Amino acid sequence: MPEPLDWDHGETATALQQLRTLPGPGHVAAQVSGIIRHAKLQTLRRQRGMAAVDASLHMAFTGNPVTGKTTMARLTARALIEQGLLAGGEVVGVARADLIGEYTGQTAPKVIQALQRAEGGVLLIDEAHGLITDERDPYGQEALDALVKGMEDRRSQLAVILCGYPQEMERLLDTNPGLRSRIGRTIHFPDYSAAQLLEILEALCAQHDYRLTPAARSQAADLFRQRVASGETTHGNARMVRNLFEEAVQRQATRLARTLTTRSDEQLSTLTAGDLDDAPKAQAMSA
Repeated sequence: MPEPLDWDHGETATALQQLRTLPGPGHVAAQVSGIIRHAKLQTLRRQRGMAAVDASLHMAFTGNPVTGKTTMARLTARALIEQGLLAGGEVVGVARADLIGEYTGQTAPKVIQALQRAEGGVLLIDEAHGLITDERDPYGQEALDALVKGMEDRRSQLAVILCGYPQEMERLLDTNPGLRSRIGRTIHFPDYSAAQLLEILEALCAQHDYRLTPAARSQAADLFRQRVASGETTHGNARMVRNLFEEAVQRQATRLARTLTTRSDEQLSTLTAGDLDDAPKAQAMSA
């Protein structure tokens, strides 16, 4: 699934700055900052002739659908490159279809090619749990064997970040113990709380030059609390928030249509409680 947290913070914002300001789990930025500080300290120790304790940059990001893990993984990958932990390569994103061959023996070369493309940067495998369908999947096993070997042989040349659903990722790691041992850190993304869903809505508004009236904000907060309490957000579904925002913008356009050219900038950028009244439709759209 595509991730909803794709807000543009401008070309001047570093990936680490974006990690710190995006709505959602703040522990990601804290952990990435810790990795960067550790790596820089070990580099300084090495430069001064001291023994260095190198840590693996390979990571796994786990979470339910639409919890922001892939967006956060991409920003983390960029941060590792921008902060000089890697040699200035690119973030290469792949999935099962990019790595699995049609016939036995074709998969390992595709995995090796992906690792080569990511050299100096990060190989980001989205929905990595899909690499292997079951324990008898020969293509998946071939992919994992080649990936594990590449992660070890090239550990100083690139980072591999795996993204996937929690239980499925556990099964993947159990399938190949060598893979688990090479993951230096696993970062879990919990489902969004009602407060975080509201934060995402306000960030979407700010990105597109809209604002919520106090009544609209209160109505949205109540809606998110009800949905989270009832479990109807489908794992803290941030896509629901985007659907709600887009529906509100459409309702605002209908509300202002007859006198559009005479409206002030403030009126054109304000979403009212009435604009959010179609929340049930937004919920259905996210299902």
